[in-house]
Amino acid sequence: MARKVKFPLDLKDGYQARSNIEEVRTYFDIEKIIAQFHNGKLKIWLEDHYLPAEAEQVGALDGNAPDLAQRLCTILGVTDVPTENVDTKTVQTIQRREERRQRLSQYTTNQILCDMAEFAAFDQADLERLVKEGAQEIILCNERFRIPLQVKNKTYVGVGKAVAVIESKTAVDFETLGIRFVDVPFDEKYLETIANEPRRYFEQGQQYEEKGKDKKAIECYQKAIDLGYDDALFALAALYEKQGKEEDMIRLLVKAGNQGNVAAMDRLETHFKEVEDYRSAIRWTEKKAKLGDANAMWWMGIRYRDGEWVERDLEKAFEWFQKSARAGHDGAMWWLGDCYRDGEGTGEDIGEAIKWYEKSAALENSYAMCRLGLLYDAGKGVPHDVSIAAQWYRKSAEAGNAQGMYYLALDYEYGTGVEQNDAEAKKWYRKAADEGCAPAQRRIGRYYADEGKYKDAMRWYEKAAEQGDGVSMNRIALLYSNGKGVHQDANKAFGWFQRSAEEGFGWGMYNLAHCYENGDGVQQNDRIAKEWYEKAAYKQIPEAECRLGEYCLDEGNYAKARFWYKRAADRGNGEALNMQGILRSSEEYGLHNDGKAVEYFRQSAEAGYGWGMYNLAHCYETGSGVQKNLKLAGEWYAKAADEGIEPAIEWLNG
Repeated sequence: MARKVKFPLDLKDGYQARSNIEEVRTYFDIEKIIAQFHNGKLKIWLEDHYLPAEAEQVGALDGNAPDLAQRLCTILGVTDVPTENVDTKTVQTIQRREERRQRLSQYTTNQILCDMAEFAAFDQADLERLVKEGAQEIILCNERFRIPLQVKNKTYVGVGKAVAVIESKTAVDFETLGIRFVDVPFDEKYLETIANEPRRYFEQGQQYEEKGKDKKAIECYQKAIDLGYDDALFALAALYEKQGKEEDMIRLLVKAGNQGNVAAMDRLETHFKEVEDYRSAIRWTEKKAKLGDANAMWWMGIRYRDGEWVERDLEKAFEWFQKSARAGHDGAMWWLGDCYRDGEGTGEDIGEAIKWYEKSAALENSYAMCRLGLLYDAGKGVPHDVSIAAQWYRKSAEAGNAQGMYYLALDYEYGTGVEQNDAEAKKWYRKAADEGCAPAQRRIGRYYADEGKYKDAMRWYEKAAEQGDGVSMNRIALLYSNGKGVHQDANKAFGWFQRSAEEGFGWGMYNLAHCYENGDGVQQNDRIAKEWYEKAAYKQIPEAECRLGEYCLDEGNYAKARFWYKRAADRGNGEALNMQGILRSSEEYGLHNDGKAVEYFRQSAEAGYGWGMYNLAHCYETGSGVQKNLKLAGEWYAKAADEGIEPAIEWLNG
């Protein structure tokens, strides 16, 4: 059997009697007792507290009796409480108040509100009466109420399904009117009005601006901004900028930015970039990043990684990439992968790199796909598998990544991980070139050059050169130098060789040195020529190493000459191999060894170098360092003659 819940009796100063009749007598309140008599709570409380006689007497009372108050005091044993002023009218007032309280309690359990039942409006007439009586706080109960906007300084509290109907075609400034609403929604029509009003102000502002009425436009834009319409914010900023009022524009955007408006921060960032105030630009990027904007975090990582606008700091770059990646930014994920792969800003961890590349690739990031292809190509952290690499390149390429397209084209050209296919290679090179990939543009240029279409080749080389591709610059120079597809122009050739060299391309350096040495397109200068030959040599250009060897030989520095010739010879350069043989064929150079000399001449000859063939033939003819053999001598003289070596031709004709 369920236990019966006993409720308390409400008494003086909010006290609640829960235990016995003495509490009632001590904290007696005649108005509250009369109210609880009318709602039946008094009789029930007496029954619950084992006072059946008193309960029966209370139940027998006439609620309209003029001496009701006195009789209640007598039944409850309360003395010294004045009741002479509690007449029938007062009792009826208390009764009505209690009835309203009971009715109000159907819509709220808030006791504070229930105690304000006399200020509750259950219909429009109630509301108008309470307003007329001067009530400051009015409870709106479960109905639609037209709010009298002409009456200021009121608070309306909603209970149940109460709705405040606002009869206005524009948004009302309730704050100025001193009107406050608590837990009461507006009617649908007014909600539509206030939803559309900012846009209407904005559109009015646009119309005024089109008519050249900037002052009125500013007023309308400002009203729309005050109502939270962001489009108006940027329209006003643009108007200020058009008027040359940059300070007003900045002030407007800064205020919005400081209030957390990310779009305003974007606009400030863009503005400061445009005026090349990069310190201010990065400050707004950082503000967005600190608000949790994943894209801004990513940009902060890039800025710190590249040292652009901030001091380069790989650890900070790593931290921002990590935050952005954890916020779900797929671009930051592969940059974070790069950090782990290269040990930039953190310890090298190829496993973590692969994890983040895979996360990014799963979000369809084409750069991450390409990164995974490169790892499989190199076998770094994953099995070396050119087929899987090609699959990742294809995914990257099909997702629109120019780098992925280029690597897929390379695979098709050389049959790496896929079946060799020139048509597919050209197709993907062209796609990558159209997407702006400089190495692909260069390769397309080479295709045209191989076909003798030098003007087309030049067009593609120039596209790549615009992106700083030193190889393409060198090829443009060669076209000018040889007059292919263009008028031969030594000056232009020199200019392009110089640009190629300054971009760090070894052959560009070598060809620039050659220009200085021979005075092609520039004043002849051996000193500068030697400097560029040396730079090219350190780029492992064998011809440059060989030319430096000649300089050193001419200067009598045989040890250094041998050093440079050996470097070139070790790369299979025929001329350098021949010179190594010459250096060992005479006592003059300090390492005379006819046997070694013959071996170098042989390697030079086999590398296709004409003078190496001639010197090898001479050794066979004279028996120098090798057994004399006129038959072999004749064969090598003939090969040398085919290479245009005059002494060999003379020997054959003699």
